[in-house]
Amino acid sequence: MNREEANAEVRKIQRICRGLPLLTEEKRVELHTAWHAAHANLDIAAATDVVRRAEEAINKPYRPDFVHEDWQTLSARASDAIFAHSMDCGVDFNDIIVAGPYDGQHHDYKCPKCGQTGTYRAPYFELQEA
Repeated sequence: MNREEANAEVRKIQRICRGLPLLTEEKRVELHTAWHAAHANLDIAAATDVVRRAEEAINKPYRPDFVHEDWQTLSARASDAIFAHSMDCGVDFNDIIVAGPYDGQHHDYKCPKCGQTGTYRAPYFELQEA
């Protein structure tokens, strides 16, 4: 297999950078606790306030466009804002993989867009010399 074929093999699977966490752990726990309290008490006003605060915390424009006492919509919005932890930054992670060696080893990376750091395990391919 040559390098071009190996790159094509890697790109068969779409991989995008997961981005950085949008909420600190402290803020996530605060909002999570408030959400569960509002939900347990069936307090739609408190639940609405939690969703508003959560969406503001992740810089998502707050939209009061749900029907009053629409728990399904509120739950979905709370889940998106509180429990998702991060939003994809959109960088094609395959670009990072194909730039490195195909040695089956772990490698450090830093996303060029959002700065997320971590490690990945490179695939192993025996490449033919050109």
